Amino acid sequence: MLLLEHMKSLTFGEILWDIIEGTEHIGGAPYNFAAHLAKLGAESYFISAVGEDDLGRRAIEYVGRHGIRPEYLSRVSDAPTGTVSVELEAGQPEYTIHEGVAWDKIRLSGDQLDAIRSVSWDIFYVGTLAQRSEMNRALVGELFSAVNARHRFYDINLRQHYYSQGIIELALKNATIVKLNHEESDLIGEMFRINGTGNDEEHAARISKLFDIETLIITRGKEGSLVLYENEFRRIPVVPVEVSDAVGAGDSFSAGFMFALTHGKNPFEAAELGGALGSFVASQRGAIPEYSDEIKQRFAALVKREG
Repeated sequence: MLLLEHMKSLTFGEILWDIIEGTEHIGGAPYNFAAHLAKLGAESYFISAVGEDDLGRRAIEYVGRHGIRPEYLSRVSDAPTGTVSVELEAGQPEYTIHEGVAWDKIRLSGDQLDAIRSVSWDIFYVGTLAQRSEMNRALVGELFSAVNARHRFYDINLRQHYYSQGIIELALKNATIVKLNHEESDLIGEMFRINGTGNDEEHAARISKLFDIETLIITRGKEGSLVLYENEFRRIPVVPVEVSDAVGAGDSFSAGFMFALTHGKNPFEAAELGGALGSFVASQRGAIPEYSDEIKQRFAALVKREG
């Protein structure tokens, strides 16, 4: 693990088990993000819920194993721990997300909310999927008011039918950094009537202007990413890799990007480092593999330079 004592990240969202070819893998986009930040050395806190079952017990073990802070992870007695069935086609995942699970019922006590309010966070992360329940949507709204964060990162990350214009609009209005992919760019453009060209740059510019977003990132798989920052677009390429499975690659990109950004890199430089981490993860099995020496050295250099 790399070392950074003072960087604090707060992530809200789902923790679940991906069932890939009959094998269980701990996951969920927010969990993967929190785990990679912890692996890089951040003080990574995670707001979620698991059931009082064996999968919940094992999930809590993984939280500890991955170095994630568990203060805001609860166990609920009225729902099972979340699971997702994943089918891989040429390494690309297709998901079946099961409903009525623990992470649909995330709770925070008054004392926990007070503790969150008392911290100056570097990063607050939220996605879309975990807001599918009314209970969670209400909590996210409360957190947007409560969390004092230098960066508010929204990974749009649309899954199946679990989204609405209202959910997306609230998050876009509260985010400083937004990440989406090419298909989501088209959908958001149509949803808010800001499309019309089919061009990623045009969509990015219009979305950014409409919601006053500081940095907007469109990920493009093997083509890298498109970053809009201070009215400048840059395409950030990635080194091609042989994909083993792409589960968690986008989440590791996000974590690498945010880690680099909070260590003094500009968004274009941060996207290059995030892309390197995402490509490495795509070349491995599982969403949170052990890092190569090259990946460790590239991110360790950020901490050494800052020190």
